[in-house]
Amino acid sequence: YFFLGGGSYCPSDGRTWVPFKDRCYHFVHGEEDKLKVYNFESAKSLCPHSELLSIQSAEENDFVVKYSPEVWKGEVNVWLGMYYDTNSEGMMWFDEEPVKFTNWEPGSSPSDFVPMETCVAVHSDTGKWERVSCLDDLENGVVCETAQSTASHLLRTRR
Repeated sequence: YFFLGGGSYCPSDGRTWVPFKDRCYHFVHGEEDKLKVYNFESAKSLCPHSELLSIQSAEENDFVVKYSPEVWKGEVNVWLGMYYDTNSEGMMWFDEEPVKFTNWEPGSSPSDFVPMETCVAVHSDTGKWERVSCLDDLENGVVCETAQSTASHLLRTRR
């Protein structure tokens, strides 16, 4: 973990983590000359010990849009860490938080996908969200997210 000031830390696992508020973000870059496409499962596998991006506010949505050009050229569609929860019959974040903030594309309506197969991607240029298929669609962006750790938390976990 590397120190951010204020007693907070982002992981120091060799990847580049960007702090924002009380969270840390890793924008998966991939190899420069390779076409980057990830299905939902492969996107999740790129985020060990973290989750796919969850966006809880307009401010966080803007952060992703503003930081994306630092990492990627052109528009990238980024998988969101969201799934259809059969218990609540609505979308949930992987950290079990209900989806409160949304930023759907204008004219976006519930998709033709079976709810269980509905995933969501955010467009890095506009910040708008689009419903996509968890099974069939390939997206070209992955952002991993984790909570910042505090100094006291790190001391407890090292024992």
